[in-house]
Amino acid sequence: MPDLKKQQTKVDLAVIGNGVAGNNAAFSARRLDPDMNILIIGGENCCEYAAGALPDYLQGHLEREQIFIKEIEDYEKNNIQVKMGERALKVDPDKKVIETDKGRIKYKKLVLALGSEAIVLRIPGADLPGNFVMKRLEDADKIGSYKAKSAVVIGSGAIGLESALALRGKGVKNVTLIEMMDWVMPKSLDETSARKIEKLLEEQGVTVLTSDKVKEVQGKKKVEQVVTDKQSIKCDMVIWAVGVLPVVDLAKDMGVELGVTGGIKV
Repeated sequence: MPDLKKQQTKVDLAVIGNGVAGNNAAFSARRLDPDMNILIIGGENCCEYAAGALPDYLQGHLEREQIFIKEIEDYEKNNIQVKMGERALKVDPDKKVIETDKGRIKYKKLVLALGSEAIVLRIPGADLPGNFVMKRLEDADKIGSYKAKSAVVIGSGAIGLESALALRGKGVKNVTLIEMMDWVMPKSLDETSARKIEKLLEEQGVTVLTSDKVKEVQGKKKVEQVVTDKQSIKCDMVIWAVGVLPVVDLAKDMGVELGVTGGIKV
């Protein structure tokens, strides 16, 4: 039987995702049609924020309110409804109904702006307390409240480098950055440029290890050390920064075609 306690809403345009893409879609639609009934559904319990600024927030260079791109008044001013802290569980494209963890939404048009999720390698110990990613605001909050004197950052893309520096700036005494390729930021830099970055990192107190692959995270009840092909590194915390994957489960269940990289084909 249907759950009569669940709220039911009808809108002209539903946007699933309260990140940059979702907000741009909703606010662009408002500019095109001042009368359209628009709703944004977001799983995080906050307004749109700058995810790239999370390391600066973690380090204390930015106050929490400074990382937000939108405030609730921006949605109200543009007559855009927003449901924060509500997860879309299922979409019926034939009936044009979204099932969330709090209700049902009937829509005329739908935008999927599902974003991505951080990759955590499937190795022993990756689920121990003390493993983190730097993807969402709640991740930065969890990292900031976790007591650690030493940390290992796995992956040397922009998030990995900035996370390592933020931990040092926050007072974590020993920070090690591990990259499995021959130099840091291998997708963006050549070796000469990368070596300069590595030197700058080391001057800030970050130990840089390249050409080394993480095999295991060890600990009895929480993170205690990381084991690589070459060595073991004592640590209290691990931050995974090895990349992201598109969130597509909802789209796949709807029958939406995926592209060659695994994202929604457009």
